[in-house]
Amino acid sequence: MFTLQFEALTSNLRMSTPFINLDQLRHCARGAMLVAFSLMLTLLCVESGVMAQRSMSIGASQEFASSAGFVRSDRVDDSHIVVLYKTPSTSTASDLYARVGEVDTSDQSITSGEAKLVESELNTRTNIKSINETQLVVAHQWSDGEGVTGVARVLTIDVDQDTITVGDTTVFHNASIDAAFTHNPISIAKLTDESFAMCFADDATDNGKVVIGNISGSTLILTNTKSMATR
Repeated sequence: MFTLQFEALTSNLRMSTPFINLDQLRHCARGAMLVAFSLMLTLLCVESGVMAQRSMSIGASQEFASSAGFVRSDRVDDSHIVVLYKTPSTSTASDLYARVGEVDTSDQSITSGEAKLVESELNTRTNIKSINETQLVVAHQWSDGEGVTGVARVLTIDVDQDTITVGDTTVFHNASIDAAFTHNPISIAKLTDESFAMCFADDATDNGKVVIGNISGSTLILTNTKSMATR
């Protein structure tokens, strides 16, 4: 119906106003129809609840450590997280701790398990990544005062007891790790429930490097480090 009226209108305009660009007029009219249709569809979606706004609620903050800095965390399963932190909260602090947090989504509360010492020697550039529902990988730079290396280890979680077992360290880089312009010098990506990739930059060369790791029990098996980018 509208098309017939539109064609009749443009036919009359063609005879009475020869200087009007009828193709442009048709294009504008069709565009107006599309806009009107889009508005009608949006109104229908809103009225039916399809585009209803979602709300978010946040529980009260809860203390998991009296002095914590350089905090990292990751999900273990639907009701557990692991928090990695240094205490006291200074960059030169030696004590690196982890603890399990049991989450109750019904009242938005978290119950913290016992703190577990991960590293007591000087450590920096820390990060943590969940690989499966019982194991996480922790990576950081480590120093004994004489040399600097990049190390990683497995944390095994008992969610029933909210406890952590710390695995032995495995060296993945025999030099300093660059931390310039980033607060996440070591990036860990999960590949499968037993493997992961770690990316970092060599502090001496600024070359970007990656190493693939596999979890075997409570230990890590790492491939040779490969350069991804050179400078």
